[in-house]
Amino acid sequence: MHYRILGKTGLKVSVIGMGTWQFGGEWAKEFTPDEATAMIGRAGELGINLLDTAECYGDHTSEAFIGQALRELGQRDRFIIATKFGHVDYQPAVEGMPRGSRGYVRIAVEQSLERFGARRVIAPSAKVAGEIARYYGRNDGVTVVHHGFSGAARHDPSTARRTLRLPADATIALFVGDLRKGFDVALEAVRRTPGVRLAVVSRSSTGAMRQRAAAAGVLDRIHWIGELPSADIAYEAADVLLHPTIYDAFGLVVAEAMAHGVPPVVTRAAGVTELIRHGASGWIVEGDPRDG
Repeated sequence: MHYRILGKTGLKVSVIGMGTWQFGGEWAKEFTPDEATAMIGRAGELGINLLDTAECYGDHTSEAFIGQALRELGQRDRFIIATKFGHVDYQPAVEGMPRGSRGYVRIAVEQSLERFGARRVIAPSAKVAGEIARYYGRNDGVTVVHHGFSGAARHDPSTARRTLRLPADATIALFVGDLRKGFDVALEAVRRTPGVRLAVVSRSSTGAMRQRAAAAGVLDRIHWIGELPSADIAYEAADVLLHPTIYDAFGLVVAEAMAHGVPPVVTRAAGVTELIRHGASGWIVEGDPRDG
């Protein structure tokens, strides 16, 4: 079985998943819990670790069968479950609640967790744990587990800069990620700091941002690297990471930069700031970055 890493979660997911709509009895056969357990067990033997389901598959039946199977197989930690909600009304619990409202989401998620037999919710930062409590009313059973990351350097700074065609003797600030996540603020910071150059690693379209950089008079100090298979070489070439995000549940690029010895300048809006000692391992900017 081949596997891929799911986004930036670090989760290793099989390229083939097992769909479980059929467990809901809507495909000309009524499955029993034992049959579902046997099928999930066989999928695991074949290396499949992704189970796809939804609350509407048999009006919660599929989720319940999966929960029972994982308990009987003793393999809860082996499988990754993808579920969905929004197709079922939870009367009378959500009477008067529009689908997508906080109350509706909380009830939908709690009921799915109960059917799966999940005992805890994993939050990637204390920031998110606080938001779960504040917005969804869940205080118990929430565990903070920060994202894992690797920081093994493979290039020395001079080699990294030559490879990326960055000037050897300049001060290089680095921006990594979607340009919607604070690039305007990073651009303004560079404008206000003569001599600093900004290297940009992003898959985003750069047309509008190039125009803004030209209007700000700093286009000649921006290096558009584009998308990289791994940002490791960019971290190794940089002096500082700029991450003026408006919101990040964690902010993996900040942790990755720190693992490479690159200090970040990051807003408090990123959950990763709980791992930073201001002035020692990085700089934390208070307030809304859009306010300058």
